Amino acid sequence: MDNSTSVAYINRRGGTQSPSQSLLALEICSLLLSMGSWLTARHLPGVLNVEADAASRELNTRTVWSLKESAFEEIAARYYMPEIDLFVSRLNHKVPLYVSRYPDPGAVAVDAFRLDWSQWRSFIHPPVVLLRRVLQKGDFSAVSPIRPGSSPSALALPPPDCMADIRRSYQAAGFSPQVIKVLLASWSDSSKKRYQGPWKAWSSWCTARGLCPLSALVAEVLNFLTELAVQHNCEHRTVAVYKLGISQARSHGVEPPIGQLPLVSLLALTAAARAYEILKLDLSSLSRKTESWEFTLLSHVKACRPGHPPRTIYLPSYPTNPKICVIRTLEAYLTRCEKRRKTIRPLISYVRPYGAISTQTVSRWVRNSLQLAGVSQQFTAHSTRSASTSSAASAGLPLEEIMRAVDWSSARTFERFYHKPSTRGDFSCTVLNTLSS
Repeated sequence: MDNSTSVAYINRRGGTQSPSQSLLALEICSLLLSMGSWLTARHLPGVLNVEADAASRELNTRTVWSLKESAFEEIAARYYMPEIDLFVSRLNHKVPLYVSRYPDPGAVAVDAFRLDWSQWRSFIHPPVVLLRRVLQKGDFSAVSPIRPGSSPSALALPPPDCMADIRRSYQAAGFSPQVIKVLLASWSDSSKKRYQGPWKAWSSWCTARGLCPLSALVAEVLNFLTELAVQHNCEHRTVAVYKLGISQARSHGVEPPIGQLPLVSLLALTAAARAYEILKLDLSSLSRKTESWEFTLLSHVKACRPGHPPRTIYLPSYPTNPKICVIRTLEAYLTRCEKRRKTIRPLISYVRPYGAISTQTVSRWVRNSLQLAGVSQQFTAHSTRSASTSSAASAGLPLEEIMRAVDWSSARTFERFYHKPSTRGDFSCTVLNTLSS
């Protein structure tokens, strides 16, 4: 058996923690005694339990729709061999180059609606729910699932509906019907009525430009909101309602809400910091220099020990690639949030009253960034700590420097490595170099 708890309950004929398991263990023992037999359970690690777990470990590729190979070959022979497949994933693409709707490690791009389709000989076989947007974006004839002889009104475009679009986005994200029901039930009638108008305006704006309302770039959202304020003379509170409605509809577990920055991911990677260490950053203990910033964690953290200096988070500048320079990003974030910050913590919530955030919020932001990068959901926010240190070690950074950067040490480590002078920025720069390559 690969469950140590079950092994203990069978061998000891019960236990004290689970009454149901105790009754089951006694029933097994009584059955064996009536048969004149006995049973001794032994633990088998899951990695060795190959035969029993074979079915659950197989990759199931029958979870997505796919065009039959014979049908695709017939289409390619009659028209042309496509160069790219626009609406697929790594499980059902027909040609080597493909575009996925959501982050996919093998895709050449994400969200076909953001691309210019005329640059390739494309194969377009979208889900039925996207057919309306495909027909509006492309200037071509399309084969649709409408039955012969049906009324032309069958292709009439339905008016935008906020809740219907959100339901379709949940379905496309792979949520179960039960999960979708719970998520939609959390919307009150007043919220549905309040956001229907803004969502209809946003959806119509996107449709006129060939964009998908659920996956349009944040820059497009800002262009839309700017038009409301400048061209339509909407008040700021009205624009805020539109922004909140769009954010609520777009935030279905695949992308973070509008207003959230991936700054925490840079902090987690370059400093190999835990989520609660990022939370404990204090602007009053920040030492700013020309080429580096350094935070001293004054409050108690896990690494605190008697006689040991406080944990420091060292952030060097990275002029090689300013786009992923943690100082440049953090400085821009502090500047934009200066008027709303009411705490000494650099990271604040992006919703009113813009207060301090929790460790769980930091972890959730990091997980969202990982998912957007195509990282498997089995990895957590704490995985960045091992990922960055492993990356630095693979790049040849000495182990001593890594241990100092992340404050990993024993008494012997303190004596041998802590006070040894070195270039403290090597750790973070090495991590960023591996990210840039």
